[in-house]
Amino acid sequence: MKDMRAEPLTRRVDIMEARVLRILALTAVLIGTLAVVCGSIWMGSQSSATSAPPPAVSRVTAETDAATRAATPSSTAIGSYGSTTVSAHWTWNGAQRTGTITVPANTPAGTRVPLTVDSTGAPASLRPAPASAGVMATVTGFVLLALTVAAYVAARLAVRRRFDEQRDKQWDHDLAVFYGRIG
Repeated sequence: MKDMRAEPLTRRVDIMEARVLRILALTAVLIGTLAVVCGSIWMGSQSSATSAPPPAVSRVTAETDAATRAATPSSTAIGSYGSTTVSAHWTWNGAQRTGTITVPANTPAGTRVPLTVDSTGAPASLRPAPASAGVMATVTGFVLLALTVAAYVAARLAVRRRFDEQRDKQWDHDLAVFYGRIG
């Protein structure tokens, strides 16, 4: 590696800036690698969860017992605007079942809706597909990588600004000495 002190116009602030920027670049590479590793770990944990044998689920048709009201932001949870719960009944393995299911707002009584039930006949949610686990792991890796790049750019700009200010002060001092204003 070339010694920067050998050049007569290289100042101490230039040497320090070069060192700090090298350390910053190395840190960004290490954190970027960590982001990729986190995405891989997430992918492994999600793919092992979705590779387990899926629970026995089946589809039935449920019929709502009551009409639902219009959903308002104050009557629903965050993320569920536009859907409400209502009591319903369905037939599973020849037995009549009842329970509470989620349906769109303003659903009239007697509406037939598809419903996924587990091995006991109770309403169940579907497991995420393995493809969605892969997408989530990829998104996690890219978001962490983007945050790493953003942090690197912000830190580089801050370092550059600080050393530019020091460099300007040194130039002002040296010019004042050159023109004889400072003894």
